[in-house]
Amino acid sequence: MTLIAGMESSPIRLELVKKENLPCDTLTVQVDNGTIYYWDRFSQTQRLYVKWNGEEIEAKLPEDKRIFDVFPHGNSLYFESTNKICEVTFTLSDGIIISKLRDTIEGEKYHENELYTILRDGKTFVYRLWEDPKKDGILIDAPDELEKLYLSGVHRSKLIYVKIAPEESLPTAHKLSENIIVVETYKCLVVHTSDSSPFIYIVGVKGHIYVLDTVKLEIMADLLLGNFLKIRRVAGIRNGVFTANVWMELEYNLVTAQFPDEYVKLAND
Repeated sequence: MTLIAGMESSPIRLELVKKENLPCDTLTVQVDNGTIYYWDRFSQTQRLYVKWNGEEIEAKLPEDKRIFDVFPHGNSLYFESTNKICEVTFTLSDGIIISKLRDTIEGEKYHENELYTILRDGKTFVYRLWEDPKKDGILIDAPDELEKLYLSGVHRSKLIYVKIAPEESLPTAHKLSENIIVVETYKCLVVHTSDSSPFIYIVGVKGHIYVLDTVKLEIMADLLLGNFLKIRRVAGIRNGVFTANVWMELEYNLVTAQFPDEYVKLAND
């Protein structure tokens, strides 16, 4: 089996396993150690919890009970609440611990996903919400070449921008500058990045997942989940197992799919 995608090659079809039904207002996020957090975000009282041996272990949220979104990094979860950034960890002995990482500061601007920008010395830097806006960040080193591109992620000290292709085709990628990689893709739904893997994952239409090697700038695989579902959010990709929140068969479910062995070996190199 080849893992280099091409226009003539057939997608690699994955077997989808339904793990559980989810309430419509729940999103799940997986951290590097495999822990899955459940976030009830639209209910009157937001909840954040994990499941262990059939029991729900719930976090004590900040007093205002406001979580704007949740993002994984390493073995922790991070979120912005009112005027502060918080870190979430879970152990069986201590349960879910929420601690304030920092206060938000004047001048930082939130973008989608976990990304923020800030102006320092007349230059714009991109950083993730768990990083220090006063000293961390990646310089936008081609600010005049970003027309019709949108910032989608950060991967191993590179900024990932997306350009929407005018017609259906396999994604392509090129290096725009020292700090910027541009992915051109058709109707991209999600770009999933994790510094623990050399790959980024482009979730397209009709159940396709394209795997991009950011070093070689090659599409390594076209993986097919099927066109009968709608992916709402990628919870995580760990050790070759894809976990996501999807609408399928008129239900909202947490599902998994095992990537091919050849792919898993490459992803772990």
